This record gives sequence, C-alpha cells and structure tokens, in this order.
Amino acid sequence: MRTAAWLLFPALAACSDGDGPLATDTSDPPGATEPPLPETPTVPPPPTDGDPDGDGLDAAAEAAAHTDPNDADTDDDTLKDGDEVNLYGTDPTTADTDGDAVTDDYELRLYLTDPLNPDTDGDGLSDGEELFVYDTDPTQVDGDGDGLSDGDEALWGTDGHQNDTDNDTLLDGDEVHVHGTSPLLADTDLDLLTDDAEVLVWFTDPTLSDTDSDNLDDGLEVLTWSTDPFDSDTDDDGLPDGLEIEAGTNPFMDADNDGDGLRDAEEILEIGTDPTYSDTDNDGLSDGAEVLVYLTDPIDDDHDDDTLLDGAEISTWGSDPLLADTDADGLDDGEEAFLGTMLANPDSDADGLMDGDEVTAGANPLIQDTDGDLLPDGIEGPFGFDPALADMTGIDVFRVCPAGPPLCPTDRRLSEVPFVATIQVATLYAGQVDVLSMGADYTYAAMEITLVNPPLNGATIYVAYEVVP
Repeated sequence: MRTAAWLLFPALAACSDGDGPLATDTSDPPGATEPPLPETPTVPPPPTDGDPDGDGLDAAAEAAAHTDPNDADTDDDTLKDGDEVNLYGTDPTTADTDGDAVTDDYELRLYLTDPLNPDTDGDGLSDGEELFVYDTDPTQVDGDGDGLSDGDEALWGTDGHQNDTDNDTLLDGDEVHVHGTSPLLADTDLDLLTDDAEVLVWFTDPTLSDTDSDNLDDGLEVLTWSTDPFDSDTDDDGLPDGLEIEAGTNPFMDADNDGDGLRDAEEILEIGTDPTYSDTDNDGLSDGAEVLVYLTDPIDDDHDDDTLLDGAEISTWGSDPLLADTDADGLDDGEEAFLGTMLANPDSDADGLMDGDEVTAGANPLIQDTDGDLLPDGIEGPFGFDPALADMTGIDVFRVCPAGPPLCPTDRRLSEVPFVATIQVATLYAGQVDVLSMGADYTYAAMEITLVNPPLNGATIYVAYEVVP
C-alpha cells in the first residue's frame, strides 16, 4: 500500500492551511503568493504486493507451502511455485510430485500425464516405467490394442508395441484371457500345431498336446497319421490310436490288421499276440485259428509239449495239439512221429499190443511179430512171452483157421513158460502132429485161451499148446 506524501513528509504539511498539499490558500489576502515548495526527495518503491520473487505467492502463502520466497521455482521443475500451488495442485518443493520418475513440468507440458497420479492410465505401470523402460504410452492402458494392458504385457514379457508377439495370428490378449495359451509361444502345447491352427482350424485344445488322450499328439494325428484328434480310437477297434502306432498297426482303418480273425485290441490287450503277424508263434496255425478253433496257445508253438508244432499236428499228423499222447498208447505224439507209428491209433501194427507197450517190451510197434516166431507180439505179451525173442523151447505153436481143423504145425518152438490164464474163446483140437524140428511124434493136450482183440472172421488165429510127451 502506498502512503500519502504528506504523511511521509511533514514539511509539506506545514506549507498548507489544511486544504491539502500545495493547494492555494484562499484565506490569504488577494494578491498574496505561496512560498516556493521544497524539492521532493526521491523515495524507493515499496515491495510488489508482498511477493518478492514474483512467483504468485505472497509471504504467507510461501510460508504455508514451505517454498523459498526469494525463488520463484523452489523445486526447479520450471513451474512457478504459485502455478504449482494454485493451478496444478502439485508440490512446489518436489520436482516429481507423484514420484513416477517424470518431473511435473514434463508431465504437464510434454507427456500430458497427470503429475498427481504415478500411473496416469491405470495400467499397472508407472508413467516413468512406461516412458523410460517399456517405451509405451502412459496415457493409454493398452497401447497396441491387443486386449492386454501394458502392465500385463510387462508381466507376460510380451511386446507392448505388437499385438501378436508370437506371430500366431492370435492377439496377445485373446491368448491370455480367452484361449489360455501363451502369447510368447506360437505352439503353446508343443504338439506341432500352432495355436491359431488349433483354435481356428482343427478346434483342438491348444493347451493340451493330446486333446483326446490317446498318447498321440494332435499334430501327429492331423499331419502324419490322419487320425481324429478328438477320437482316441479312430477305427473303433478297442485300441487307442497311440498304442496302435506303437504296436505298428493301422490306427485309422482295419480292426484286424493281420487278418487272423482276431481284433487288434484282443491281440494286444488280452492275448498278447502280434497284431501285425497272423501266426505269432510260427507253428503253422493262425492266431485266430488257435484261439477260436483249436484252443491252443497262439504264443506257444507246441501247446502240449510233445515236440510237434501245433500246426503240424493238425495238418500233417492228424493228432490232437492239446494232448501230448493223442491215442493214449503210452507214446507221446512226438515219439510216434519219430518211430513212424500212428499218432491217432494206439496199435499201429494191429498185433494186439499197444505201441507204447511194444516199445517198452523192446518189440517193434510197426511189426506184428517182432521176433518172427509166428506168435504176434500181442499174444506173447499177455502170456509172459518175450515178443522180441524167438529162441524158446517146450511149446509148439500151431496155426488154426477159424473154420476148424486141420492143425498146421510149425518148425519153431517156444520156451517152457507157465500159462497164467485159460479163457475159452474157441474149441481147439487135440491129435498127433509131426513136429519137424524134433523129428518125433508128440501128443498135444488142447488148452483154452483167449486173445486180446479177437480177429475178424476169416483172419488167422495163433494158439499155443503145451507139449505133453
């Protein structure tokens, strides 16, 4: 406030009559004049409204704001203290009011950000981080318009300037918020199909490498095997596609790859045979025939352990591949095949003695009279004779026809062996017979015996008589 001159200078007041300084005194007589006025001294101008630094804040305001009354820009941010207090609301004592690493003047004049808000666009990044670290726009939440805020892009590590960081044609935001895929990997699940191909073309799950859980990646199903990535068993044979590839079968066609009459699933999961080879055990029978017809083991080439392949028993020998001794004659089928006897006939030479017994007795199961004594092996055995020896004495052997006499002598003799059984089977005749080997006549007493497996009518019967001197 300016002070009247007369208050400051009383001498001027003394020259007045009370009407004011330098005013003409009308009470003086006419023609009278005022004394000359003293020279007015030079006075320094008073302070401008109490704001010595001209920053728009008076002394009281500067004190309240804790600013320097002699410095128009206390915090050196190029903004006057008064403008910070009265216009912008910023702190005139701090160059960066909101602590976002951007000075208030740059926020207001250059970047147009809010100097009172460290994250002007609310994207999770401070204005300083956006400007000096990520080079994004601090006034836009999603600078590249990909649906992912700049802050989220920083968290994910994606490019805030590129809306499709991994170049899979899916926006980074869609990958994160819609598909659950990685915006950094074009093939999130590493199944050889890019995320966009899975989402837009094949409709498989881009976060699962094997959408149908068949142990075969979606990419292999689509690009290599042409199987259905949504169907774990494309050919409906009971085997997952992946297991078929591992086993070497065709996963998209033909439930029986080797044509053996068994489904691939049965062969792999139940039986254990090879679904790519029709005769797993190489025994001459297909796996299907073994399982469905002959009931043999398709992974054991000799089911009954008789040393003959199952297929050979069926096709060559006519024996039973389930029985080691098909004809129950005491010889395994393999032994009979080696000896040349019949595998399905217990008495190959029809001599009344089973092949096994003949072998045990040392006789030939292929010859009715092994020792050539005119007594079949089957007759000698039951009476204690040795079918393999012909040097016995004491008994003559006669050949008798079923129709009756005559008796037919022989020149061979059998040893004196007591008969243990006398069972009638036919009426025999006694009489005088000339035994050539002895050159004498003997009287023979008829004995009644029975033969094992009596021959048919008209066949030859061999009967032994005890010699009676």
